[in-house]
Amino acid sequence: MGNPILLVENAGYGTTPECPKAKFKPRDICIYRKKQVVVALVVPPGHPAEYALADSRKEPRPLMITRPVHIVTYICALDGDPRGHLIPERMLKATGKHYEGELFETAAAP
Repeated sequence: MGNPILLVENAGYGTTPECPKAKFKPRDICIYRKKQVVVALVVPPGHPAEYALADSRKEPRPLMITRPVHIVTYICALDGDPRGHLIPERMLKATGKHYEGELFETAAAP
């Protein structure tokens, strides 16, 4: 009798840790390549962006992830673009503004 096939559908649920080193917070408006972006999520160093996105949506974490990086990154929303963009902290410039409106569905996986 052979071994049964193990079927794993997801990596479970979790919570993304806080990132005290982050320069920006969710809903901050920043400049990225001369365009305004709204920070939707902060991804701490060593944490996959897919896990942070799944945790914020209260969905199970995916099995397939990108390699975690060792810098603070952000999942940002550009005006008129429904997708999320994974942007490193060094590429964002502060504007001092804060987004007060309703944060829209900030995008699919980066």
